[in-house]
Amino acid sequence: MMLSPKPSRLELDQRNVVYGYVLAPIPDELEIAALHMEIVHFCASAGYRLEHVFTDREVPDDVVVRPGFAALLEALELPASHAVVVPHVDHISTDNRARAELYRQIRRTASVVIDVHDEPDDVKADGA
Repeated sequence: MMLSPKPSRLELDQRNVVYGYVLAPIPDELEIAALHMEIVHFCASAGYRLEHVFTDREVPDDVVVRPGFAALLEALELPASHAVVVPHVDHISTDNRARAELYRQIRRTASVVIDVHDEPDDVKADGA
């Protein structure tokens, strides 16, 4: 029986690359900073390599075209990307239709959504 080679540290690190996302329809810079730190601490404790936290300010949560979210999707297209980390799924949207569309866009990148207070969304782009 042939054993698979042990993954290198770089390969392990690349599987753990995540990006944060915060939606702030009514921007409060202190709250945004606290949410960023919450994501940073969660990623550090969970062993994820956080590359960047994207933020949309003054964007209503029923709007699906968002500059920060568009940049997040570009980052999630990178081969090493694994997930988007949010303080709560409401940071994707509280509007059901908008949330469904934004989740579809994330899944198209083969990434998952991780809520720092919940279990990961393990549904991949292929629906598995």
